[in-house]
Amino acid sequence: MSEQPEYEQDYYDDESAQQQDYPEQDYENEPPALARRPQPDGPGLLDSWFIRLLLAVILIAGVVAILIGGAYFQASSSRDEPLEIKAFPGLLQASYEKIDKGHDLQIWSGTVDLAELENHYKKQMDDCNRLFSKPEEGQEQSDQTIESKNYVRTTCLLDHSHELFGITQYVRLTVEPAFDEVGERTGVVNVTLERVWKE
Repeated sequence: MSEQPEYEQDYYDDESAQQQDYPEQDYENEPPALARRPQPDGPGLLDSWFIRLLLAVILIAGVVAILIGGAYFQASSSRDEPLEIKAFPGLLQASYEKIDKGHDLQIWSGTVDLAELENHYKKQMDDCNRLFSKPEEGQEQSDQTIESKNYVRTTCLLDHSHELFGITQYVRLTVEPAFDEVGERTGVVNVTLERVWKE
């Protein structure tokens, strides 16, 4: 029969003596780890009223620049072609001249009724004015009709220019009856169209 080894009681007593009681830590009242991080001494960059104001100004300026750019593009793209004026029936184009980039000159002629022709172009233009010569002695000053012998020509303007952006687009029109050697009307009417646009 084998004998059980005997262990000294002092070994277990020493083990128990080495175990110490540690105080329980209060984790509930301990601040979170993020709060324990060191905080900066001075104010943050965005805490300055000057920085916030500067950012707001930059943002507003950017929005305004985008709006102005869009408005300029729209104004420019709508004025890169010459304005078209519908010719009066019975007129034939007598000449065409390309004066410069974005600038041409047309002359139309025909034997037509002067009053009807003038009325036709007045409907398409912004403004028209008649020019009369100085009446001779004995002539009535108040005769400002197109049938007057003192009638010289009618000038009209159709202007779609954009003054803010400096974009030009207009048509200047002149209606002028032809005269013979003795100063009588021949029945022929000449219409001159001068067109200017952004090209």
